[in-house]
Amino acid sequence: NKETLFASSSAESYIKTPQHNMLNLVAHHDQMKLETSLWILISSACHLRTLQISGYFGAAKLKPCTSLTEDELYICGLSFHVFELLQFNMHGITEATDHIEAERRAAIKDYENKTRLGGNALYPTFALFNHSCDNNTHKYFAGRTVVVIASKNICKGDEVTEGYFPSAQCIPRPQRRTWLAEHYRFDCQCRACMLNQPNLQE
Repeated sequence: NKETLFASSSAESYIKTPQHNMLNLVAHHDQMKLETSLWILISSACHLRTLQISGYFGAAKLKPCTSLTEDELYICGLSFHVFELLQFNMHGITEATDHIEAERRAAIKDYENKTRLGGNALYPTFALFNHSCDNNTHKYFAGRTVVVIASKNICKGDEVTEGYFPSAQCIPRPQRRTWLAEHYRFDCQCRACMLNQPNLQE
């Protein structure tokens, strides 16, 4: 049911299904640059064309059509929306590489905590965590599962936060806020920004 799939879920009546969780994530549609929207539209059209050729909507459509069916328009709009929200809600899947480096350089015994990016994934529940430049959680990956643990004491009533990237320990406040505004479309109001928490160099 299309209406049910896109129905908004308020805090009082939160529908805990993967579809609702994902489709109700922030997409910043009204703040999207025209060139970004164009690329998303082209990508959505290419995906739609692949579905048409594969026969997803019934008989395979090998030749482009001048008009779309209601189902095709819906799926194209759905993919456009998903591509929009992916920009602001995906998490990088990382893995530790210290064991690889240790094999290459057996003489070096120091643990450097090096990681590498293996891909990206969307975790609808984890995507609900707000950012803090001095966040109180750490994440790691166990196969396809993301595991989130506390990285410091969290008292009752405290917000559980994650770091979208800029850390108060390493990056000065002006650079952090500029980066977050450009990439995530918000003016960071976390405690570290509000108190102008000094970084490690300061």
